[in-house]
Amino acid sequence: MKPRDMPLAQRPQQYAGDTYYGMPAVKPPPFGWHVAAYLFLSALGGASQIVATLAGLFGGARMKSVANYGRDIATAAALTGPALLILDLKTPRRFYNMLRIVRRTSPMSIGSYTLTAFAATSTVAAAASASDTDARLQPLFDAPAAAAGAGMLVYTGAMFASTSTPLWAAQSPLLSARYAASGFACASAALAMIETLHGRRSNAAALERLGVTATVAYAAISECAEAKARAAHAASPLDEAPLRALHRASKALAVAVPLACHALKALAPRHARSLSLVAALSTLAGAALARYVDLYAGKASAKKPRDYLTLTNGSAR
Repeated sequence: MKPRDMPLAQRPQQYAGDTYYGMPAVKPPPFGWHVAAYLFLSALGGASQIVATLAGLFGGARMKSVANYGRDIATAAALTGPALLILDLKTPRRFYNMLRIVRRTSPMSIGSYTLTAFAATSTVAAAASASDTDARLQPLFDAPAAAAGAGMLVYTGAMFASTSTPLWAAQSPLLSARYAASGFACASAALAMIETLHGRRSNAAALERLGVTATVAYAAISECAEAKARAAHAASPLDEAPLRALHRASKALAVAVPLACHALKALAPRHARSLSLVAALSTLAGAALARYVDLYAGKASAKKPRDYLTLTNGSAR
């Protein structure tokens, strides 16, 4: 039984045996800031496409702008993502080589095809919306893009959790759920900000309600995921400088500030527009910072042999 499946009282204590002279047992992942940016954009784009599809189907003429901007955000994220990954891979043909073979047991392989499908379907959906295509046919283009967007929301978390990196593996399967909740919070924030700037406050209010729900879900899932990592003795990088301060800042920006701003709007209605914009910007900044912390804290945890051996020692029980 794996440590993450055990009751807290039965999970293994910090490993106290040999550690190969203190050398790391696994190699830290070679990912850089490009991948952190991609993690943010993949969730933002995937959720934006889903929100756009729902707005197009059920929002009527009033929510047409939300649908259009959602498709645009999704397309921009879908086209930027591959560029970021190729920059991180250093060799462009490596991305092409990933598409030569389909391995259903490989999150990286599944992710490559998910990204490719999302880029293609989102581009087609946005192009159809911008053209003179009959509006009744738009759902035929939106549905495949939304399905691929759902894959974009969760596959990065599944891919990270399937590695041997202690911090990420210890949070499975909550890492995918956490990224999905964050994606909806970001998409709602981005679209609400656009609607607010254009004076469409009724649309913005509906999006903000979705954003608050997603933010609360994100906060709850994040706390549970972090508790799992701490119970598995894999979260020590989150308590070390400089990531400790960044981790706390990401929580404040992604959760505390947006929720406080939305609560204050009832007390200060004259400042509602400004508070909405602050909440949206804070949500986006907090999510981006959280992905950066996730990436580099994971890399740091792979350099800690006791964290890895605690996790694997528990897995063997």
